[in-house]
Amino acid sequence: MTANDIEMACVAMIGSRANFILPNAYWGLGFRHELDLLVISRNYVGREIEIKVSAADLKKDKDKNHLHSDSRLQYLYFAVPEKLLELAKQEIPARAGIIVVRERESGWGEKKTKYLKAEYARKAKKEGSCFAWDASQIAKMSHLAMMRYWKLKREQYNSNRKEVAQ
Repeated sequence: MTANDIEMACVAMIGSRANFILPNAYWGLGFRHELDLLVISRNYVGREIEIKVSAADLKKDKDKNHLHSDSRLQYLYFAVPEKLLELAKQEIPARAGIIVVRERESGWGEKKTKYLKAEYARKAKKEGSCFAWDASQIAKMSHLAMMRYWKLKREQYNSNRKEVAQ
């Protein structure tokens, strides 16, 4: 299971229509560390989701000096594949929640399909006082999201043009 697999399962669980979700948030927002997923809820409360795909990466995280702490983030979650769930319960700080991503099957017979499903294994503890993101911060996130979108769109466009030229 890759980081992209976990990211997409988390986005499906959280809901990109109900929440503002920015991947790899760091530059332009003034964080001291990179957030794998920055989630802003409808009531403008921030959550960080840190994605871990290996035991080594999970164990190494506690050596980071920023401790995933920022006054703009009310909740911290770690998202892990099912095989790391027990280790995550031991290694992840008690204040942080855990999201587990499991492989599932739907359908029957030849029509069985596999998919990934994220679910809460442990809820995060609320940190500090309630900080609500304001309109200028949301606008900055929107700008960063659009910059990334158009960069990806341009890369896709150029890739398709190369395929047509061949």
